[in-house]
Amino acid sequence: MRFTKGKAAAVAVALGLSAALTLPCGAALADEAKPGWSQDAGDWHYVKDDGSAAKGGWLEVGGKWYLFDGAGTMLTGWQQVGGSWYYLKDSGAMDTGWAQVGGQWYYLKGSGAMATGWQQVGGSWYYLKGSGAMATGWQQVGGSWYYLEGSGAMATGWYTVDGEWNWSDSDGVWHANRWAEDSKGWWYAWADGTYPRSSWQLIEGNWYHFDGSGYMQTGWYQVGGSWYYSYDDGSMASSRWIYGYLNSDESYKGAPKYWLGADGAMVTGWYYARGDWYYADGSGVMQSNRWVGDYWLTDSGAMATDSWVDGGRYYVGADGVWVPNCSQQPSKPNQPSNPGSSDVTAQANHKIEGGWTIQAVSNTGASGLAPALGQNKGSIIFAADEDGYAGLRFVSQDKTYYGTWSFVENSDDSSIYDVTLSDTIEFGASVSVVDGEETLILIEKSEQNMIFVFALHSRD
Repeated sequence: MRFTKGKAAAVAVALGLSAALTLPCGAALADEAKPGWSQDAGDWHYVKDDGSAAKGGWLEVGGKWYLFDGAGTMLTGWQQVGGSWYYLKDSGAMDTGWAQVGGQWYYLKGSGAMATGWQQVGGSWYYLKGSGAMATGWQQVGGSWYYLEGSGAMATGWYTVDGEWNWSDSDGVWHANRWAEDSKGWWYAWADGTYPRSSWQLIEGNWYHFDGSGYMQTGWYQVGGSWYYSYDDGSMASSRWIYGYLNSDESYKGAPKYWLGADGAMVTGWYYARGDWYYADGSGVMQSNRWVGDYWLTDSGAMATDSWVDGGRYYVGADGVWVPNCSQQPSKPNQPSNPGSSDVTAQANHKIEGGWTIQAVSNTGASGLAPALGQNKGSIIFAADEDGYAGLRFVSQDKTYYGTWSFVENSDDSSIYDVTLSDTIEFGASVSVVDGEETLILIEKSEQNMIFVFALHSRD
């Protein structure tokens, strides 16, 4: 059978249609793609419902906004679009509100655009730098200073920064506190017009105390039972020596030393300062050249250790405690206690502990051994002078008494020879006021009806 040219063409078309209609079920043409998300080599792409790919702009999918480049790849991280910056999460969704990125906080508006400058969020004001990062601490904006708390919120009213009070108005503008002076002295004006009274204030790294009227205090003053010292500029002294003290007319008398602790309070009693131990009496005056219990204080006031002290007569150990029964060879012979008499005995100038105990100071001196009959406790120290009279010093826990012994009643200077070294002498004691000075009286009555009176005057 022969076909004409027209018939042959019709048959070819019919055969082609028949072939197309016989494609396997589910097969599609090569250029067709399903709507929705697809991933290719780690990149995400999206095909719209109309079969076209999302490219070169924003697309809302499931209530979230996504950004695609010109090739149809979904973008993440910071992206600049039309002069504004946006942040796209790892999922590609555009972020809004507060977002922490790389350790910094950013605020993204409802449109997703990153905010800069002042921004009010939830009733508080925040300042976002040019980079969009939230600012904290002190910030100068437009010629004014603002303080932004750790949360970034702008501070208003009174607040503390590094322990110091500051004040900002309702707009957040900080107003400086300042020093002011009038005819009565210096005071400190807060930014809101008030001033501190009867209080400590830390100002520019220094402590100041203001009295009840609000004036800055200088020199010595008492707060809460402790004494403090402030320099002429009002700053409190601490961890240092202060020299001198005032009469009632505020003139200086003498130059004792006082130690002020780390908190500025004057110390009393034992204290450790600059590598040594010191002792201050009840008034705070550093003591020197004296015994405090079993400890000797040197010329500088430092407690002596491992050395002979008090004129080389006594020894103190490494802990500073007096070591009894120590002796050392004198640098030169002792002088006779009386012209023509023999040298003083080996027990001369010996310190006896544990109550009042008498020890002979020369072979012509009285001797005795007895416990104290009074309530005072301490040590008696003898030193024979060139005229044969014994000088005494009584050291108690808080006072030192000085004086000489004398003889009264039925006795004369020769009577002293009637008492031998083996005799025991008992003492009574009392504290009296003699010529306006506190005096310790030690009284001894011997079998020879002699009375020795030791009047030792307080020098503390």
